[in-house]
Amino acid sequence: RVFDVKLQGREVLSSLDVLKQAGGPRRGIVREFRGIKATEALEIEFVPRSSKPPLICGVELIAEQP
Repeated sequence: RVFDVKLQGREVLSSLDVLKQAGGPRRGIVREFRGIKATEALEIEFVPRSSKPPLICGVELIAEQP
C-alpha cells in the first residue's frame, strides 16, 4: 500500500510505505506538515502507487497561529 500524499493539491510525501516506515504491522507513524493554507476546507489526497488502495487510520489537524 505505497502511496503519495497531497495537501491542497501539493505533493507533501512521495512513495509513502506505512508498513515499512512503521517497522511492522500494528504500529503507527506520525508525519507533520506546517504552513499548509486552508480557509474553509482542507483537501487531502492519497494517490496509490500500486493496485492496492491507500489505507490510513486517522488524521489530526491543528491550526497554526498566524
